[in-house]
Amino acid sequence: MLAELDERERAGYERVQVEIEFTEPPFGRARALVYQARAENPGFVANADERSIAEIARVARGPSGDNASYVRRLAQALRELGEDDPHVFAIERLLDEPR
Repeated sequence: MLAELDERERAGYERVQVEIEFTEPPFGRARALVYQARAENPGFVANADERSIAEIARVARGPSGDNASYVRRLAQALRELGEDDPHVFAIERLLDEPR
């Protein structure tokens, strides 16, 4: 499974091990793997506003599909987990606005 993820994220992402803390039972800490964008990634947009990110996501496509669908699936997964991520939800709303 990691080989497939590494292949998908090879274009400018680095696999990093981080420590996470659970805020609900079972409380505690664990180690997790995340893919972190590197600044040299051609798709890296530091400090971009949500409207700009939505415009990029609207047209961007990678080996695993289009970015707009990724944002929508991420937002749905966050809702199912009961997580509130105003940044992701704002980008999702902007994707649904007419151009």
